[in-house]
Amino acid sequence: MFKKLLFVVFFFPTLSSADIVVDLTTPEAASFSEKYPEYEWMRLLSFADTGENLAITAFQISKDVDEFDLYIATISSSKKGKQKLYITIPDTCSEGDPKLDENTTIKTNEQNVMYLRFCDGKRVYLTPFSDAGNDFLINEFKTKKSVSFVFYDLIVIIDAAGFTEAWNSFGGDAL
Repeated sequence: MFKKLLFVVFFFPTLSSADIVVDLTTPEAASFSEKYPEYEWMRLLSFADTGENLAITAFQISKDVDEFDLYIATISSSKKGKQKLYITIPDTCSEGDPKLDENTTIKTNEQNVMYLRFCDGKRVYLTPFSDAGNDFLINEFKTKKSVSFVFYDLIVIIDAAGFTEAWNSFGGDAL
């Protein structure tokens, strides 16, 4: 899945006129790049840009190295068949990793939200722990232009354009 995402993000530069690409090394981006000193490029692809059930924020560490930190919001179904929103972060993990046994609080659009962390054997996924957190997150994506997440000292912005259409067309909860 991640190879496909990398292909979409970086090999279709004209995917949409709405996707946002920021060269963090230019003087024009100086005030913005202060927030991301370890990266040289940043790209935001909304749900509308991908035409899929996902939005991507990608950070490129160096223009000369094909290494990216991907933050992905994905509409999917839970194991119980409920339609959910998952946030994938670039942290790696393995099954049984003890750091995944604890929930984590992440400031989401200025509101603390408790997230459940889990692993697919490679990547860490987050989804709101409570129904209230889930309702808050879905509402933020439906009503705001973007949703921000604070991971330690990194603010990750995910473009919400096209979310409502993607959410409504996903198919809902399984019967």
